[in-house]
Amino acid sequence: MSTFYVTNEAQLKDQIFAQISRPLLAYLSEKVVKIMQKHLNESEISTSTLQKCVDYTIDSTGIESVIEIDYDLAQTFAYPPQYEKNHMVEWGKFTNSLGSYAGSQKWNGEWVSFRLAEWLEYGGNGVYGNQPIPKSSWFSKTENEVKANLNSWVREYLHSKRLI
Repeated sequence: MSTFYVTNEAQLKDQIFAQISRPLLAYLSEKVVKIMQKHLNESEISTSTLQKCVDYTIDSTGIESVIEIDYDLAQTFAYPPQYEKNHMVEWGKFTNSLGSYAGSQKWNGEWVSFRLAEWLEYGGNGVYGNQPIPKSSWFSKTENEVKANLNSWVREYLHSKRLI
């Protein structure tokens, strides 16, 4: 283990952020990403594109992590839909297929990928495509799992680094 010489409070703060806070935040963020992907995967429709677009970023100060689905990336991720005998057999990019909005990547002003995540959380009613989309509560389940395990994950991390 490296030795650090600290002569003032600012140096102590810098070392704590560099050696403990930022790596801990990354560790916790990776845990949350995996849980979000797991709960998306448990939905009754394919969510592989959304799962691949879950990621996190840590701010420059190392005290905040944003964990999100990159909906912009999800919109460009897949190839166009595949058709056989005038029937769509494989979904491609997230696109609207209804009426005058057919081919648009938006649904009521939001990315279709965002709306899909919303429909998976709360359920989506309708008669088109995969609808009704059964409610999976993927986000609520993730939030509950994180709340239930956060303290133990912090202890686990600090113990693995021999800090406790």
